[in-house]
Amino acid sequence: MRDLSVGDIACRKRVVDVSAMSLFGALVGDQNPIHHNEGAARAAGFKGPIAYGMVAGSLFSEILGNELPGPGAVYASQSFKFLSPIYVGDEIELRVEVVEVRKDQRVIKVRTTCHASDGSVCVDGEAVLIRRPLGDG
Repeated sequence: MRDLSVGDIACRKRVVDVSAMSLFGALVGDQNPIHHNEGAARAAGFKGPIAYGMVAGSLFSEILGNELPGPGAVYASQSFKFLSPIYVGDEIELRVEVVEVRKDQRVIKVRTTCHASDGSVCVDGEAVLIRRPLGDG
C-alpha cells in the first residue's frame, strides 16, 4: 500500500457511448426513453439523449479500485450532486482527489468530480474508502 497525501489526483477520460448506455440500462432495468430516444429527450427539454447519472457515478470505481487509493480499497460511502446533463456520445473526465487521509492510511476521503469536455463540472461528490491489505494469492 503506497502512502497517499492530500492533493493526490488521478483522472480518466471516457466516452459515454450508446453501448455503455444500453448495458447499464439493461443491468439496472431503467428504460426511461430520455436515455435512448431522441424525441423523448428533446420533449423533456434536453438537446438529445442523456446519460444515466449513475453511469458517471459508477465509472469512479475504475480509478478507486485500480489507482487511487487502488487495490484493496472498499467503498464506505459515496455522495453525488448531478449538476448538468451528460449527453450520450460526450467525452467526460473523471477526477478523484484525496482530501483527507487518516494517519494510519486506512481511511481516505476523496472528492469525485466528472467534467464535461468544456471543463464544467457535471457531477460533484465525495467518497470515503477503507484500504484493506491484500494477500499474495
